[in-house]
Amino acid sequence: AAALWRPSAGPHRRAMGLCVGKSTPEERAARAATRKLDQQNKLDYQAEASKIKLLLLGAGESGKSTFFKQMKKLYGAGFTDEDRETAKIYVHQNIMQTAIVLCEAASLVGVSLSHLAPQVERISKLVQDMPVTPEIAADIKALWQDTEVRRVWDARLQFQDTFYMPDTAAQLMQHVEGIGDPSY
Repeated sequence: AAALWRPSAGPHRRAMGLCVGKSTPEERAARAATRKLDQQNKLDYQAEASKIKLLLLGAGESGKSTFFKQMKKLYGAGFTDEDRETAKIYVHQNIMQTAIVLCEAASLVGVSLSHLAPQVERISKLVQDMPVTPEIAADIKALWQDTEVRRVWDARLQFQDTFYMPDTAAQLMQHVEGIGDPSY
């Protein structure tokens, strides 16, 4: 019968790692830094893997940003004050642009706005980047409620190549008084 080999308990017993020698403090520090980086990479990977990513495709003005903002509002942290201020600027710009375009497009459609001469004159002097004040909101509201201006609105497809009208124009014009309020 063959004898089984057993490690000897004598002076020739070998242990793993003894031939490596001692590491320097720099090498130990480097190994510790590597372990720390590996641990941080693992945590970063886990955090990134838990995120839900969504690619929104669509033509311009089709509502991709609006959809994303609604998702953020409903399921995220909500809107920051900076988000609200930025949106307010865009809302004011869209209202101003719509009012200016309606006044300018009336002649293209063959509609006279002479009965709204004071409002049309004030609106024609507006600049798109101006904020909507209560006074401007009153003029725009009077413009929007007029039946002749509604004829211009209904014919907007005729001048879409000449003038740009935001998709949200009707909703903004209906709420112009509230948007013009300083607390908006």
